[in-house]
Amino acid sequence: AAPSTAVLNSNPTVAISEHSSNMNNNVNEAGNVRKPNYQLRYLLEGHEKAVASVKFSPCGKYLVSASADKTIMLWDAATGEHIHKFVGHTHGISDCAWSTRSEYICSASDDQTIRIWDVAEKKCLKVLTGHTSYVFNCSFNPQSNLIVSGSLDETVRIWDVERGKC
Repeated sequence: AAPSTAVLNSNPTVAISEHSSNMNNNVNEAGNVRKPNYQLRYLLEGHEKAVASVKFSPCGKYLVSASADKTIMLWDAATGEHIHKFVGHTHGISDCAWSTRSEYICSASDDQTIRIWDVAEKKCLKVLTGHTSYVFNCSFNPQSNLIVSGSLDETVRIWDVERGKC
């Protein structure tokens, strides 16, 4: 069965579980709905500090995790195998997000920046600066060339990815 849920622990690990019951067989003979029976599938270890964010890629092939250890980890969603560690932020990372076609990842950090990472090339393409405090979250617009970010500086910024400007 395909992974269906990612579970975060207070330990610097990521756990992937799967639903083991048949989706068409969720009602017993008395008409009561059965509770799902999730089973641990993989325990992904490698971060050195707390995991703050974890997301499946839109294509379903990858999983990305962001951590207070200043790194982003790329994992194979089918096998749990570690693929790559993205390094570049100077402080912990609070959030990460996928582009619509699973080609890019953006990350939000306490270093007041958003970074855009190329998954195939495994490198940082751009660093977006302008926030004046911790950046807590980020997201790609699924239909355009924009990223949105939110910060402790009490602003929401919309970034033009091609220009690298807010």
